[in-house]
Amino acid sequence: MKYIMKSWIIISYLILLSPVMATAVVSFEENANEGMLTSFSSDKNIILEIPIWIKNTANISYIDFSIRYDEGVIMPEEVIKNINELEYQILQNEIKSEIDFDGISGEKILLMKIKFRLTGYEKESSALKFEINDIFDENEDEIQYILVDGIVHIESDESQEGEKNAENKIDPSIEGLINSANPAEYAEKNNLEFEDGKVKIVIETNDSKEEKFVSMDELNNLTTNDTIIKISPYLEIPVKEIIIIFAIIILLIILVLKLRI
Repeated sequence: MKYIMKSWIIISYLILLSPVMATAVVSFEENANEGMLTSFSSDKNIILEIPIWIKNTANISYIDFSIRYDEGVIMPEEVIKNINELEYQILQNEIKSEIDFDGISGEKILLMKIKFRLTGYEKESSALKFEINDIFDENEDEIQYILVDGIVHIESDESQEGEKNAENKIDPSIEGLINSANPAEYAEKNNLEFEDGKVKIVIETNDSKEEKFVSMDELNNLTTNDTIIKISPYLEIPVKEIIIIFAIIILLIILVLKLRI
């Protein structure tokens, strides 16, 4: 009985002295914990930079993992490695990565950043899901791990809003001029002032309003200028016609007065 008690004491002492094996955590957020879901959101066509973190790495010798996503909603454009030992491969709906931790120190490590462009439609979402293919220590024993997944939401479709704003910015007659095969002929038919391959337009910004002649190439460039809020044709006041109409009105008034006398 005495020997059994001594054995239990020795075993308990060894357990207390043994280092605690902290569970490895792979996540999209530096301080993520089990049960969390890391959420990202922005508008369509925006690029989100999403980090990949791993903590409690002291016992890790090697890890091979994948990140799965929906290509119909987000598309990877660039992977920025934070450690040289990382190798990656972009596949359909998946980014595969592997790291040999030999010589890498740190309990919390930023592995890489992935630049995703949001290509889906408004209110669509894509899960960001980790999958561990292999993870082990220096003895090639498997290590316990926790995966904290993520999700990306598209809040609004900026491309549709941008097209709508562009339509409102450009006067229909100017839009027709840009798309016409023969600008000079189109300008003449639509009473636009057109000389030497240039059209006279009115350019409005939040702070100013300017009248100028521009070539067709210059006009195309102006349509993509975000500081411009309106492009419209220059409308010359027909002075001669106004004078003639005014003279006719005066003659009519004189005639009416004479008839009354």
